[in-house]
Amino acid sequence: MRWKLFNLAAAVSLGLCAATVGCWIWGTVHPTAWPCFASPQRTWFVRFDHYHLILSDQQMVPQLLPAPFAVDSTRFGEYTLILPGPPGRSGLRMDRRGEIVSPRGLWLWRIKTPVGAIKCQDEKGVNFLLVNNFYSAFAIPWWMLLLALAICPALWLRVPVRARRRRQRGECAVCGYDLRATPDRCPECGAVPREPPPHNPPMQRTGPALNVLV
Repeated sequence: MRWKLFNLAAAVSLGLCAATVGCWIWGTVHPTAWPCFASPQRTWFVRFDHYHLILSDQQMVPQLLPAPFAVDSTRFGEYTLILPGPPGRSGLRMDRRGEIVSPRGLWLWRIKTPVGAIKCQDEKGVNFLLVNNFYSAFAIPWWMLLLALAICPALWLRVPVRARRRRQRGECAVCGYDLRATPDRCPECGAVPREPPPHNPPMQRTGPALNVLV
């Protein structure tokens, strides 16, 4: 049962490795962001970038927001204020090629920073609308993700190699017990070998020992 579960885990990990390589290529050719949890004031995004898999969070925190106005954070890199009249929409936009949005390093990366505020003033210069905006992200390098996912398939590939070497030495392929005396079944774990081990019995004395005096 354990071996079947291990085979299943190795197969799933191998499939995830292939999917990771595909996502890496896609992010290199065409960087993309998908919203995975969206609300007007806060949206989480999953992003495929050149070097990282990035989980990012855009948050708009209204301090003063009159009833006709609304906020929208569902577009990646944009903090939008919805106006009751023309032009209809206004706000901030982040530089997608900047270091904050697209990190260049090859290691784990994390950031949380304010990206400015949206203000509106009346004729007397008094703020009647104020929205603070924040951006945070956690980036995992593609190579590190591939390395973690490749551990289980690497162990799975190691098992048949080790079993073949044990059979060549006349040992049990499962536990490594010496089967030269019991070639039909392993007395240690009960495994039955697929093929009999090579006949290589231990050396035995065939005659009396000779004492040589010099």
